[in-house]
Amino acid sequence: MERLFTLKLKDWESTPKRKPLIIRGARQVGKSYTVQDFGKTHFNGRIHTVDFEKHPEWTGVFEKNLDPVRIISELELLLNATINTATDLLFFDEIQVAPKAIMSLRYFHEEMPELHLIAAGSLLEFTMQKISFPVGRVSILNMTPMNFYEFLKNTGKDKLADILLEKPVRLSDTIHSSLLDALRQYMYIGGMPECVDLWRNSNSMTEVFKIQNDLMDTYRQDFSKYSPYSDKRSLNHALNSIARNIGHQVKYSGLSEEFTGPTNKKALELLSLARVITRISSASVASLPFESTASEKKFKALIVDIGLRKMALEDGKRARLVTWPANFLA
Repeated sequence: MERLFTLKLKDWESTPKRKPLIIRGARQVGKSYTVQDFGKTHFNGRIHTVDFEKHPEWTGVFEKNLDPVRIISELELLLNATINTATDLLFFDEIQVAPKAIMSLRYFHEEMPELHLIAAGSLLEFTMQKISFPVGRVSILNMTPMNFYEFLKNTGKDKLADILLEKPVRLSDTIHSSLLDALRQYMYIGGMPECVDLWRNSNSMTEVFKIQNDLMDTYRQDFSKYSPYSDKRSLNHALNSIARNIGHQVKYSGLSEEFTGPTNKKALELLSLARVITRISSASVASLPFESTASEKKFKALIVDIGLRKMALEDGKRARLVTWPANFLA
């Protein structure tokens, strides 16, 4: 699938003083697929993937010490492949499982700078809080679900997508209507790659909804990993409240009546760290850049994907599809 994020990977690859790259993002936004595709197309398939979730025992490679030469040598044995540090791409997937592997990125930068090394994972911030993070020795990029442009490109509407990048002009009513129809589809399907891929191959909205339900279940199951920091029920309440109140200012006391303001605040902060939600701070138009006047106390919030929002509207329940208008794509 075509992703704009690939352009960022190209920029990283061509940077003279390139550092190991960490890709952050919520679950299932396409991190692994995009890196794999990038390796196939830009490294002629010379990509070596170390999946720590699939092979948790491989984390032991990083326990003895963080010497890059030794690590590469042992990984070659495990992968049954030769890693050419000058031409190949090494990919550490689900790196949150291997905290020492994150720490090793510093030494790869300092002692093996020629190596193209990408790491990706979800819930990375929770792991980073427990280790000595290699500040200044890595580059970091954040990945999100597909935007509307990418949705159009990946559902066979290339020409409509190109219009979005052109200089604004008045469109005919027919073209404008086509764009609105596509936007309505996007608002229900969203930008999670699995949902977009299923839609373009089947045109079955019912099947897309099933995938969205599964994805929301995955996010909620991950709440158990937050348990040392917050109550799972407060996380559920906060997520549901954000989904119901898109466009409204967030007040901690309003996230849940069952929990105190500080507890609700902690839940929101954890959801933000996990990139399940994004904070949109208030800023003054009288001063540029906007970041200089951004408020930490006054903000709104968005859920990770517009298509998943409807699946989070009820606590622990499936979205009520029967209440949606039969002509919702008209």
